[in-house]
Amino acid sequence: MTNYWLINLLISLLLPLSIGYLTVLLISREKNINITLTIALAYGLGLGVLSQWMFYLAVAEVFYSLEVIMIPLIIISSVLLILRIKSEQKTSPDHNLLYPENTPSSRKHNNKGERILILLAIIYISYVTFFVFWRALNIPIQSWDALATCSFKAKIFFFDRTIHHLKLPHSSYPLHIPLVEAWLALNLGKWDDLIIKIIFPLTFAAYSTVQYHYVKSLTDKKWSLLGLCLLFSSNFFVYQATIAYRDFSMMYYNCTTILLLVLWDRKKDDSLLILASLFAGFTTFVKLEGAGYLIIYTTAIMYMLWEAKTMRLKEKIGKLLKFMIPSFGI
Repeated sequence: MTNYWLINLLISLLLPLSIGYLTVLLISREKNINITLTIALAYGLGLGVLSQWMFYLAVAEVFYSLEVIMIPLIIISSVLLILRIKSEQKTSPDHNLLYPENTPSSRKHNNKGERILILLAIIYISYVTFFVFWRALNIPIQSWDALATCSFKAKIFFFDRTIHHLKLPHSSYPLHIPLVEAWLALNLGKWDDLIIKIIFPLTFAAYSTVQYHYVKSLTDKKWSLLGLCLLFSSNFFVYQATIAYRDFSMMYYNCTTILLLVLWDRKKDDSLLILASLFAGFTTFVKLEGAGYLIIYTTAIMYMLWEAKTMRLKEKIGKLLKFMIPSFGI
């Protein structure tokens, strides 16, 4: 297995990604979502489903193996694919969820100065992205929290194949990152302090894509690229993307939840609300602070519903439950 580590790594990433991708497509149903945004959302959803599944296996005292973890995920992915095919036969997407026609994001940039600015922004974004991937995959896990609260647990999960009866340090901490790292190691067939860090630069790419499309839906391509340049200019943001801390994944789930809620408040499309709910739920499984954030999200959506004067009370309650049931359930 170790001779084909790249293939095994791709399988370990593509399987949860496919579950997340099909989930986004099923939730959006009659709406088109840009494919890069769909993949960026699918990445977080897929890893969230994966870590939840591994946690439930541990609670049931089932020992970890590739077959035990992977086969049910393949079945879930197949079922989602069948449901997606059936839904496509009944209806076809009628419009783009983020970019309806005649919006600023659909305008072309013919000005020479704007084209140069866009080119420079793309070069800068590409450079920073390359640096993040290079540093993450060339410097092994070494930061204190990454060792003490994540990789130590993940290494035990990998070698012991369970989390049951283990008196681990920081035992109250959620296990999303350790479980995902253990999953990668199981697929690789060995523990590798470099390769398992791939999830963090990929999280960097996923969140950057989400923010890009969010800003673009409000403005245009120029400002969305400049927004990424401003984000990438934060050295701490770039640094966090190259180490194995839980904080960066927390940022991805937390900020994506907020952006989806804001988009839902503008678009009033329940698919965005359900996606926000799932991301809010997974936020609670990354760090302890996620539970507090969930209360904040719920308060925010209650205020949004309060301000929706044209919406009936029954409809408001229904939308609140659409958010609370998945998020609090997780």
